[in-house]
Amino acid sequence: MTRVVHEEPVTEVTAAEPKKKSRLLRWLIRLAIFFAVIATALALVYFTAPDHYNILLVGSDQRGTERARSDVLILVSIPKKSPGSLILLTIPRDTKVEDSEYGLQKMTHFYAFGDREEGSVLGNIDLTKNVIERKLNVPIHATAEVTFSSFEQLIDDIGGVAVSSGTLTGAEALEVVRDRYRPGGDFARAADQREIVEAIMGKFQSLNLLDQVYSYLTTNQQTRLRYSQREFIHFAAAFVLGHLTDRHLPQPQEEVLPGASARIYTPEFGKSLYYYVLDTEATNELLGRTIR
Repeated sequence: MTRVVHEEPVTEVTAAEPKKKSRLLRWLIRLAIFFAVIATALALVYFTAPDHYNILLVGSDQRGTERARSDVLILVSIPKKSPGSLILLTIPRDTKVEDSEYGLQKMTHFYAFGDREEGSVLGNIDLTKNVIERKLNVPIHATAEVTFSSFEQLIDDIGGVAVSSGTLTGAEALEVVRDRYRPGGDFARAADQREIVEAIMGKFQSLNLLDQVYSYLTTNQQTRLRYSQREFIHFAAAFVLGHLTDRHLPQPQEEVLPGASARIYTPEFGKSLYYYVLDTEATNELLGRTIR
């Protein structure tokens, strides 16, 4: 009887297969290094950006060629991460400031002090910015300024603004933001100012309109926009990373610096003047939970 022997098939390992596995391993390692570098770079961008990007909006009370004061002061604070609120913080124009150089003053006066840019009717934005930064202990990354006339024109150019009382033209919006002599006084006016700012920002979902406003602020002789392009791009990238699931601006939250009214004798004028005196503890608490 012939015995049949079944032989197992022999698998031949060629020299090419280890090379293929080696190339694949090297490719995977390089890919892992690439993603690690990207992740590190993104983390660096995110964590080195400020938690908030703060924009100071200044409405000048410019009339003719006279020295202008800051009639409107609103700090817009955009949060880096979600969830968070877009803060619209009113800084009352009569806020009491004791300055080492200018003495006892109202916040609005600093816009009129010092030198103005040659050929500009706008006030001293650098001094105003620096005083607010010191007073509130918060950084200001950008400033935007308008006069009465340029504000009115801007509102008309964007097709008016829709507020709770209806849609306002430029002239109507200007009347609202200037009217201090009404029930509620300056605080009622400040609330309307924030509502109008919020309505303007609500239109920024249109990129064409946003570009139009940017162009207006950077070309009109009675407007001025100052910001660092590098700082803005840095924060914008961090904002995108912090809002991966929601690219829209957060819901606005309106605030006013807490304080109380007082009449204080002012040597420069030789009489008592009205001031808004900040409540230091309440101010620090508000800024700590919103902007700082």
